[in-house]
Amino acid sequence: MCWKEYYRVRETSGSTKSINAVGFIKHTVPAGYSMLANPLNGYDNRLSVLLQNAGFGDLVLQWDPVASTFRSTQYFGSWTDPHIALEPGKSLLMNVGASFPVIFIGEVVDSSVQEKIPSGSDMMGSHQPFSGQVDTVLKFPVQVGDSISRVNLGGSYTTYTYTSGGWSPSAPSIGLCEGFWSSKSVPTIWDQSYALW
Repeated sequence: MCWKEYYRVRETSGSTKSINAVGFIKHTVPAGYSMLANPLNGYDNRLSVLLQNAGFGDLVLQWDPVASTFRSTQYFGSWTDPHIALEPGKSLLMNVGASFPVIFIGEVVDSSVQEKIPSGSDMMGSHQPFSGQVDTVLKFPVQVGDSISRVNLGGSYTTYTYTSGGWSPSAPSIGLCEGFWSSKSVPTIWDQSYALW
């Protein structure tokens, strides 16, 4: 469940408006496994700021595509690795004992964002606060043979593969604040271009 609001500053005459928008998104991390993505550019995206309501023993995994391994941190009153951050465009794999709220606060990226996507596997998330079909709404680039995987609460995955005729078993739709696994045979660029206003 998500709740979101965005704001833009305007001078009292109404003729001049800020070029950026700021906002917040209130999201509930469900109990069990999930993938979390941060769609706002906050002043501090470290877990110690973003995940202040985590429960004792909650586990977070961050994928390192270069080393092909996870960095892990666990919450025991504070995070065991205080340097892990959740930047826009990336995601984390979480295993939590009880649901808890997360409030993302930051700037809405209102321009063209280009993210290098490596070949192989990587954990991704939308740079901007949108949800929908991964290739049409989120503009994630796909080629024949690419796959997208979404985690289920029990820890298993649903994998969607792009074939010459489209998606199998169906086109994946990614929720607001939801991350996903990308598996690509060749590197590419993810160009998310939107105008919020």
